[in-house]
Amino acid sequence: LAYGDVTIDVLAPTSSVGGTYPKDPNEASVVLLLTYGDTTLLLTGDAPSDVERDILSSVGDVDALKVGHHGSRTSSSTEFLDAITPEFAIISDGAENSYGHPHPIVLERLADRMVRVLRTDLDGDILLTSVGGEPAVEPSPLPF
Repeated sequence: LAYGDVTIDVLAPTSSVGGTYPKDPNEASVVLLLTYGDTTLLLTGDAPSDVERDILSSVGDVDALKVGHHGSRTSSSTEFLDAITPEFAIISDGAENSYGHPHPIVLERLADRMVRVLRTDLDGDILLTSVGGEPAVEPSPLPF
């Protein structure tokens, strides 16, 4: 999909999932790669690590990663993070959620790679801005 200088590539689900009903519905999660100039943002939905492996050859380095499955231990594998090398990780999770998201192992994987983590449970709304170069990512309460 293209809109002016913005391109959105649908990386998953792949056509191999078409017409099937996976045992784990997260395996059919939509994964999008948004590109605007030199800015790249990877939105991984609830995709587990096997989907991450399937899309590795289509991604490359990204500026920002919307961490998969709210920071569940089933996403954001070491192999995946090493391949995409995000500068920022955005975790969408609720405060004191019953699942314990984000999982400590995911936070450790991100910290080991010196990825700046922003979390909706701690930081509130997250704003990513770009004019096509390096993006700025910061907590930014929305006005509504």
